[in-house]
Amino acid sequence: QNPPDLVLMDIVIKGEIDGIETARRIHETAQIPIIFLTAYCNEELINRATLSGSYGYMIKPVKVQELSAMIKMTLNKHRQYMSLYSQVPQDSLTGITRQHHIQERMAIEEARANRNRQNIGIIVLSIDQLALIQKTYGHEAENLVFNQLLIHLNNILRQTDFVYRNEDNQIFILLTDCSLENAKNIAEKIRDDSHDLVVKYDDRQIWMSFSLGVNCYCAMAGLPLEEVMAAAIANLTQAQQDGGNRVVLSKTLTP
Repeated sequence: QNPPDLVLMDIVIKGEIDGIETARRIHETAQIPIIFLTAYCNEELINRATLSGSYGYMIKPVKVQELSAMIKMTLNKHRQYMSLYSQVPQDSLTGITRQHHIQERMAIEEARANRNRQNIGIIVLSIDQLALIQKTYGHEAENLVFNQLLIHLNNILRQTDFVYRNEDNQIFILLTDCSLENAKNIAEKIRDDSHDLVVKYDDRQIWMSFSLGVNCYCAMAGLPLEEVMAAAIANLTQAQQDGGNRVVLSKTLTP
């Protein structure tokens, strides 16, 4: 009834699951920002922490002043992104976000990344069986599938990330402050999760797999976000041409 404003989560905790898995489960049910505290720092932990939807991590022992600053920054960032999220309307039936709202949000994210010299991970997703779903079940089932998928993605991604369906039946995911490698890991997790994602429609079960194109916008590279997203779409097309159910990413990223 009274959820916390923020969670400080130790990665190593007693019990059957660790702090990262606990954070992931919290994020599936509540939009609460999480900061990890850990005495350990390695690539595997960082990747898992990134996929869990946290806002960051701090290495113990933590100084009170630094922790206070991290909490203030996280709460402020969380309020900003929740405000942005609520301002991007989606059609309640189809889940489609209108193009002018998409362009407005892209401009905001590009300006933010340039100001903070950060990267934006980009994933473009397509449902491999979409034509078959449309032909077999019709547009009502198609919209149900997309809405369930959007709910699933918003549950597993961070509050700061932006997910939308466009009018070409593609799903775009903008991952704030995210490297190409982490974007690839997230895309692979989404693809793996598709095996367990089943949509029930009219007493039937609809299974699906995904093709995903991945790229990364680098504030220091000089390329506009729109061009980087176009390359991600090209990667998606390549994934589809290679048989689907796979992730294709750009091989190089200009720093």
